[in-house]
Amino acid sequence: MVLINPPGNREFADMNSIELITSGLQGRQSKYDLEMKEGELVVTHIETGEIIPAYKTGG
Repeated sequence: MVLINPPGNREFADMNSIELITSGLQGRQSKYDLEMKEGELVVTHIETGEIIPAYKTGG
């Protein structure tokens, strides 16, 4: 999984054994903030505050 770099994503990546790559990325900053709450991923649209449903798939 590759994450762009809104505030808090470094901590999220570290806590979930995800490699966060921040160099060499082009384009706009991500619109979404990722956070783990009570073992569930919460995806929030940064500008509107809307919470986007996230679903675990696979094993």
